[in-house]
Amino acid sequence: MKISEHQRKYLSLAIVSLAVMAVLVNIGDLVSLVKQSEYAGFDDLGVLHQCQIEQQICGIRGKYQGNNYKISITVGEPIKVLKAFKMSMNIDGIPAEVIKKNVVDFKMLGMDMGENLAAFKPVEGTQQWNAQGMLPVCTTGRTDWLATVRISLPEGGLVFAIPFTVD
Repeated sequence: MKISEHQRKYLSLAIVSLAVMAVLVNIGDLVSLVKQSEYAGFDDLGVLHQCQIEQQICGIRGKYQGNNYKISITVGEPIKVLKAFKMSMNIDGIPAEVIKKNVVDFKMLGMDMGENLAAFKPVEGTQQWNAQGMLPVCTTGRTDWLATVRISLPEGGLVFAIPFTVD
């Protein structure tokens, strides 16, 4: 059976495409493993489904080194795409000096929009942390978001998520 030049080009293109897809799948697996290990040692505090972060203070309670803690976070203004907004978090019961990193990551479920982190900075002499975030426009028109808060501590950390929508 003879293969024409035209068929040979398509066959070469198909082989190259399959090789590229195999590499991308392996990279995707690697990224997935990295993301899973990113939360290794973190206490998953769950998803705050009943909280509307733009309209109320969202809170969560637990224990850290035997002491009670309370974390509350609020935006206090409507969140709009492509417009900076401020967030405030109070952390009672965990000393600020033991918190290594305190960030929120904004994502859409089932969609890779890249990393969109906002780092909380401590307000000196208080238990308050402030951050500024901004959401990109979703080209599909979706408006559902998930804010994942990660508080890194010397021995692991805390992670919780808050779903919300924008107008």
